[in-house]
Amino acid sequence: MKVFLADLVHSYSPAQGTGSYSGGNEAGFVVPLGIASIGVYAKKIFGKEVDISLFKFPNDFLEACDNSTDTPPDVIGFSNYVWNTHLNFSIGSMLRARFPHALIVAGGPSVQADENGIKTYLLQNKFIDVCIIHEGERPFAEILKEFKTSGKSFIRESRSIDGVGFLTSGDHLNYSPNGNSGDMDELPSPYTSGYLDEFMSKGFIPMLETNRGCPFGCTYCAWGIAALQKVRKYSIDRIYDDMEYISEKMPLASTWFIADANFGILKRDVEIAQRISHIKSRNPSLKTIVMYESKNTPARNYEVAQLLRNQDSAKSHRMDNALIALQTLDEAAQIATNRKNIKLLDVAESVATYHAEGYGVRTDILSGLPGETHEGHLNTLRDVFNFDFDQIGIYNVILLPGTEMASSQSRKNHDLYTKYFTRDGYFGEYQGVRSIEAEEVVCGNSAISPDDLMNLRLLHWAIWFGWNHKFLKPLLKYANSVHKKNPVDVLYSMINGKPMRTFFDGLKADYSVEFFDSAENLQAHYLQDCEWNAFLGATKKPAHLLYNAKLIQNRSLYEAMLNALRDIIVEGMDFTDCDDIFRILMSMRIDPEEVYQGKTNKTAQVTLPSHLADYFDIEKDEFRDAGSAAILHKPHGELTDIRNELHRYNFDKEPLTAICSTVGNIAHAFTYNLVEDKLGAETEVSAIY
Repeated sequence: MKVFLADLVHSYSPAQGTGSYSGGNEAGFVVPLGIASIGVYAKKIFGKEVDISLFKFPNDFLEACDNSTDTPPDVIGFSNYVWNTHLNFSIGSMLRARFPHALIVAGGPSVQADENGIKTYLLQNKFIDVCIIHEGERPFAEILKEFKTSGKSFIRESRSIDGVGFLTSGDHLNYSPNGNSGDMDELPSPYTSGYLDEFMSKGFIPMLETNRGCPFGCTYCAWGIAALQKVRKYSIDRIYDDMEYISEKMPLASTWFIADANFGILKRDVEIAQRISHIKSRNPSLKTIVMYESKNTPARNYEVAQLLRNQDSAKSHRMDNALIALQTLDEAAQIATNRKNIKLLDVAESVATYHAEGYGVRTDILSGLPGETHEGHLNTLRDVFNFDFDQIGIYNVILLPGTEMASSQSRKNHDLYTKYFTRDGYFGEYQGVRSIEAEEVVCGNSAISPDDLMNLRLLHWAIWFGWNHKFLKPLLKYANSVHKKNPVDVLYSMINGKPMRTFFDGLKADYSVEFFDSAENLQAHYLQDCEWNAFLGATKKPAHLLYNAKLIQNRSLYEAMLNALRDIIVEGMDFTDCDDIFRILMSMRIDPEEVYQGKTNKTAQVTLPSHLADYFDIEKDEFRDAGSAAILHKPHGELTDIRNELHRYNFDKEPLTAICSTVGNIAHAFTYNLVEDKLGAETEVSAIY
């Protein structure tokens, strides 16, 4: 049997109006671990009777299909996620017509796992013959066994397979649940079996799985469904063998990804971290370990962080942020989303412990959760700022197919009001097949109105721009520390105040037109030639990025925002420190036009009183003397890179979209780094504001 397994990702990269497609792994995708595990298990069962090919990029997949005219695939499998749902539908529908006799199988988390959800999914995706619910290795092998014996007759004859759903005549659903039982080590390793060598050779990020399952039942998360709550472990020897294999095959890899739902939940996870730390010392290129920390084991998480977070320098130490994913601190929302078994009492202590050792700490917050009122969400954000997180990621709740929250009962219970929004960057055209992904976003519920949630969205933008990108952070930290005004309240006053009314009314209006009543309406709109060409040419950017770019481009607009904040903070009184912070922030701004013209020098000089250093995320002991001069520095090579990006994205014709794309590739492109002036009078000064 000839089997094609596809874990597809959008690989289109727009630039200068002409797109490119990843041939290696420029976009930083992870290896297709899921389909590799399914494939290697099938190979274990059937040996030479199956010929299995794995695919990640759409063009590679379609090219292989084009070359299979004489020997077409017998079975085609799609791994289905929120980031490739429409891509699978578009390509799968085409292949259904091209290979009418092939058995097409779909799996992955993006299927509602109740019987109504499975039936709806199959009716909406007619190209699929059968779908697998939850883990796929054993059910897929059983499908191959049936297909090898009697072709598709098992569907016509309605012969059940555990974990598999399909429609029989009259569109009746045949589905037999699967307990996902079985020894994890019965599943061969895709790494040591060589199934991922091709992808590692192309630079794909290696992904490790040390266990499966999550004991927490968060209703918005695919890990939270009851069928996947039991934690099941791979043996420690298998895990170590995988790590050594990856280390030998990819000694220059800079990043590894741990796919566990709660790394640190098991005592042995510290031992695993120790082994990875040893590999990091042996392979100095390995800098970053991406992982999801455990919810209820702060002490163990800290042990893991000491072993795995970046230790190269104080700066990288701070920037390699540990994650404490709070999601919400509102009790009503915690109850409504089944998150009450997650302990949140020691957050302040955990953040302080990380900070004491020089680590940065980030958190994730969700907006639009059932049960959380407008004021409840503001209180969550106030607490988050009081905890002093370095990065605050705030996300509108997405109704992920396959989760409890996306079920019809949950929608009804919480009166969920949703719209559809493009998933930023997830689009492409492959052999004439256009595809763009949509995500279903909660825009209101029984606890909060759509208008209030939209107003919060403006606040989230201000936190993202002002705190995470640091354009307003020193003023906000000063307000909280000196004037006891929480950054949430300061920013909320700004977005609803008169001085910036026009700016935020514009942002609100532009946000509103990005939401659609259905995924089909969204796709029909953006797949039109005019809109589609704007996507392909990188001239179509979401509102939050464009308004970020407006403030970066327009010095007067940025100054007006700082003035609005200053007035809210000091309330008409004269405070020299606030004025000094204002002055330094204006000095730190790098003008995109000057960079584009090659007129920006790599350094500027500014006076930074040492007692203000903390507000700029600088340790006081980095400065030798109180009131010492500071350097606003940007390495010459980085300025060259920024200028090249602006030229690449046609800054002269599309300045805002060029700024968006440049910031997407170089995070702090238009802000000087603030460092101590160790050069004194010999410092090259470009400008002092």
